[in-house]
Amino acid sequence: MSEVAWRHLVVDLVDWRLVPEMLDGQSRTSVAFTGGSTTMLVAANAGRFTQAFYVWQHVGADVPASIVARDVKTLAWLVDLRGVILWSDRGDIEEDAEIVAALLTRDDVTIEGGHDRVRGAWNRPRPPHPLEIWVSESPPGAEVSLDLLFDGERRVGNQPRSK
Repeated sequence: MSEVAWRHLVVDLVDWRLVPEMLDGQSRTSVAFTGGSTTMLVAANAGRFTQAFYVWQHVGADVPASIVARDVKTLAWLVDLRGVILWSDRGDIEEDAEIVAALLTRDDVTIEGGHDRVRGAWNRPRPPHPLEIWVSESPPGAEVSLDLLFDGERRVGNQPRSK
């Protein structure tokens, strides 16, 4: 498998206006904002984000995977979102990714996980196009290693693909 080159932008919320100009449409770029909600900031300023990008989303006790799926789907309708990078500080990120993927691609989702339980849930309308789901064992910032778990339509595994 070939190495995928990424640009990871981790930007303080007060500097968000710099980000749209940093998206060049040529490279695989991820965006994470510190000091606030990435989802709220991008949604409120969707017209300024004209190039394709990925967002980082934290999954945890305060933000379950089902809410992350809702946020990612909403952003996909507002901007040219290509996918999401999930990270969690509570363990088994693959379980969270399974829930997010199911809610982005299927109807009537029921999953009994170690952290979350989803019963008879749906997340309509689905995103306007398939979204990749990547996972990271660490938060955005320093050195990260990403695994592609879902290519937008199916699970592709958990082989490390990028740094």
